[in-house]
Amino acid sequence: MSEKKRFVLIVQGEGRGHLTQCIAMQDALVAAGHIVSRIIIGKTPHRKLPQFVYEKMHAPIASIESPTFVLDKKSKGIKISASILHNLLRVKRIRQSIKNLQSLIKEDNPHVIINFYDPVLSLLYFFKRPPFLIVSVAHQNIFLHPGYRFPAGHFFDRLGLKLFTRLNSHRAQLRIALSLYPLPAVPQKNIIVTAPLLRKEVFEQEIRQENYLLVYLVNPGYLEDIEQWSRQNPEQLIHCFCDRDTKTDSELLTPTLRWHRINDINFLDKLAGCSALVSTAGFETVAESMYFGKAALLVPVAGHFEQYCNAHDAEFAGTAIFDTDFAIDRLLTFTSSEQYNGDNKQEWIRHAAHEIIHSIENTVSTYDTN
Repeated sequence: MSEKKRFVLIVQGEGRGHLTQCIAMQDALVAAGHIVSRIIIGKTPHRKLPQFVYEKMHAPIASIESPTFVLDKKSKGIKISASILHNLLRVKRIRQSIKNLQSLIKEDNPHVIINFYDPVLSLLYFFKRPPFLIVSVAHQNIFLHPGYRFPAGHFFDRLGLKLFTRLNSHRAQLRIALSLYPLPAVPQKNIIVTAPLLRKEVFEQEIRQENYLLVYLVNPGYLEDIEQWSRQNPEQLIHCFCDRDTKTDSELLTPTLRWHRINDINFLDKLAGCSALVSTAGFETVAESMYFGKAALLVPVAGHFEQYCNAHDAEFAGTAIFDTDFAIDRLLTFTSSEQYNGDNKQEWIRHAAHEIIHSIENTVSTYDTN
């Protein structure tokens, strides 16, 4: 497709995965000759956007308020019933977000909107057809694929996750499912499956094998568990990234455990050089560790079924083990076992952005002729 198109990107600001995918998409679209006129971020009251968002997003940034999760008192797990009630009580504010989004879209008048799993766009166009193409990009779209293998049981969790994913990709003429392993396209559901969409900084790292463990925690409540293990195993050097309410950017918590404030480049450098990864099971971190060929111990956030699926997927691919506790001793055994598959699929992952842009352009061409 030779004609330049104008894109608006809408992204859920919860966690860093959707944000880094949005940045990678922005760069790929611009490299292909298109225009990204605006990036709209669905913010949540309890989560501060990382600094790298403002440094790497080159288009004008706007924000809207999106539905959010409620964490337990220790900031570890998600409270589902409390989250539902919390969002119901915020219905007036969500309505205002819908109006704000409508005004922003009208101002930009895009040819295409790419949505990274934020529900407000679908709420806006739930009952009416949009005058532009919508593309949904999310690893969660894989949950709509008939070949996806859910963990056994969890019927209501599976149902809720699939319904929420359908909502977030409502009206999408193309659903791009980011996956840890290849699966065929499903044309009747507008689904194509690609490798994870990683930002260019990942590909710029030198892969090394140094003698430290890397820990990434999406919720700071888990830091207590890591600190306790470090005191019991003082011979193991650990670098840990998570958000904390402190003015420092780095702090020695035990003689061999150093905490770091979340910083994208510092984290990638540490991931490229670590001996293994310990993490909650966000998709982006799992995908990055796969690219670098690092074995991982994944501990899904309590009550977060999507992370449970991510951990199950990574174990199925042979690159990780998952547990309900930070059983770091299991990880050290796993890295030296025959179960670990260190084949990191680098070329497959590097090709993802090109494949995604090609699929979007083909869909836009078909949409323009209708």
